[in-house]
Amino acid sequence: AALRWGDVQVLQADEQVLALRRQHGAEELWCVFNLSPTPARCSLRLSGQAAMTWQGSEESEDGSLLQPWAVWIGPVSTSPTPS
Repeated sequence: AALRWGDVQVLQADEQVLALRRQHGAEELWCVFNLSPTPARCSLRLSGQAAMTWQGSEESEDGSLLQPWAVWIGPVSTSPTPS
């Protein structure tokens, strides 16, 4: 339900990455998009089981590297703020 209803918080928005936090009741999701044709660094650590991915991502010490045009949607990790 958090994808359709509830609150939206922008966590990162730049030329390559759009990262949103969606919350409806107890459900919280991160929705992260690489909007570019090149790999992009996201400040969030996208760990855990994603509800949906496309093109993939790799976690690193300072966040995550998203492949071109990647999408990652999944539950909020234990750390609710960008790394």
